[in-house]
Amino acid sequence: MKKIAIFPGSFKPPHKGHFNLIEKMLLENKFDKIVLFISFTPRPLDPTLYEPKNIPTEELYKILINYDKTIKPSLTKKEYLQIYKNLIKEKKIPYINAEQSILIWKIYRDHLLKKYKDKNLPELDIKISYAPSPILSTATLVKKLVNKENIKQTNIHLLKSFKNRKNQRFDIVKKDYPKVKINIVKSNDPLIHSKIFRKAILDKDKKIIKEYLPNELSTYQINKIIKILFV
Repeated sequence: MKKIAIFPGSFKPPHKGHFNLIEKMLLENKFDKIVLFISFTPRPLDPTLYEPKNIPTEELYKILINYDKTIKPSLTKKEYLQIYKNLIKEKKIPYINAEQSILIWKIYRDHLLKKYKDKNLPELDIKISYAPSPILSTATLVKKLVNKENIKQTNIHLLKSFKNRKNQRFDIVKKDYPKVKINIVKSNDPLIHSKIFRKAILDKDKKIIKEYLPNELSTYQINKIIKILFV
C-alpha cells in the first residue's frame, strides 16, 4: 500500500528553507509520494498587512489609505477588512499568489530530480488547494485520499514544519481522521522569515531575494524565479 506524505502550506513564496526540507524528505525515501499542497489564499507583500485581523482599527486605516485614497477614517474594523480583501482581489495590494508559488516549486522540483537522477526518489507532486479556507484545505485532500483513492489513514503522513507545529489545519485533520500520522520536520535554516522575503520582493531588492533562494541554483534559474516574483 502506498505511503503518502502531504506537506501543506501557503509557500508564499517558496524559499530555501522549504527547498531544503523537501530535499531532506526525498533523500530519506520514507514515502512513495510527497504532495506539496499550496493554499490558494494570496499573501500580501506588505509585511504590515500579513495579519490584518490583528491590526488595531486606526492603524489598519493608516495602512490601507496608502493603497486607496478614497477610504474613509470612520469605518468599522469589519469594513476595513472587507476593503482589504477587495484591494487584494483587485491587485491594488501587491501579493504572492498560489500560481507564482507553483511555478517556483516546479523549478525546485526539476532541479532536485536532475541533481538526483541516479537515485530512486519518491514521486513529488505539486497541487494548489482551491478550498475556501486554507485551514480546511488539508482535510479536504485527506478526505479524497481516504474515500476516493482508498488510501488507509495509517499510510497518510502530514509533514508539519517545526515552526508551524501549532497550525490548526493539522488539528482538524486529526479530529476526523485520528489514524493519520503527523511528522514534525525541521529546516536547516531556522532563521528564515517569509515576511522579510516578501518585503524584499516588494522593494525589488534582488540581493536579499537571492539570499532566500537555494544557493545551488544556477543564475538562469534564479533570474527565472525573480521574473516570476516581479510579475
